[in-house]
Amino acid sequence: MSSGNGSELTFNSYLDHHLHFWTVGASEGFWRWNIDSLIVSFVLGLILALFLYIQARKVSIDKPTKFQVVVEMFIDWVNGTAKSFIKGDVKFFAPLVGVSFLWIFAMNLVDLIPVDWIPRLAALISGNPDIYFRPLPTADANITFGIDIALFIIIIIAGFKSKGLGYYKNFACHPLPGIFMVPINLFLEILGFFAEFLSLSLRLFGNMFAGEIIFILIASMYGIGIVFGIFALPLSFIWALLHVLVITLQAYIFMMLSIVYLSKAWNKDEEH
Repeated sequence: MSSGNGSELTFNSYLDHHLHFWTVGASEGFWRWNIDSLIVSFVLGLILALFLYIQARKVSIDKPTKFQVVVEMFIDWVNGTAKSFIKGDVKFFAPLVGVSFLWIFAMNLVDLIPVDWIPRLAALISGNPDIYFRPLPTADANITFGIDIALFIIIIIAGFKSKGLGYYKNFACHPLPGIFMVPINLFLEILGFFAEFLSLSLRLFGNMFAGEIIFILIASMYGIGIVFGIFALPLSFIWALLHVLVITLQAYIFMMLSIVYLSKAWNKDEEH
């Protein structure tokens, strides 16, 4: 294995190079920005938004295209899924969870691109052969937590909009009855509330990080020797096929749990 400037890379240095982010700001802590994750997630979101906008302008009632039919089936599926959990009008919630599914799915798909391609492109564009560029946004906990925080804020707003100040009852009135148990209930329910969102982001991050590691390990086999390189190609293909299921499933789980959490906050006859 060799780096972009021709120097030899050991297995550890190869792994280290692919697991480092392109960062600016503080060396560690809150004010460190992972530029590569931000660039890829923003570009994919922009491409997705432009693509959906262009397709929306091409909608035809008389002669729908095959792609339009697929999009309409997807919209009907998301609407139907949202309506099965959320009572009332889902004209805001359904697009929200539908777009989150598509955006997370698009970010997850980056993991199927050969691990050296995007970093080498970044090195070519920047002119720095040793630049760090980690292209999979959902393998960055900052991105998954960021999506989670946005969902968390929306759910809080939805809860107060639907139930008013009575939304506090979701946290204060159970599992233990009685006014003197309110502090304990608040502690237990708020802790559980945050734990739900923590698990949601960690599940996505953990699965995508594990998949990324396996692809990097398989790619490293090309530099070990010809024999290992021969096995690397079929292994990459097999893992890519299996990983397609993981990519889709993780986006689906995130969407479904988002709907469930939104329904708990929005439905007036349900408590958290």
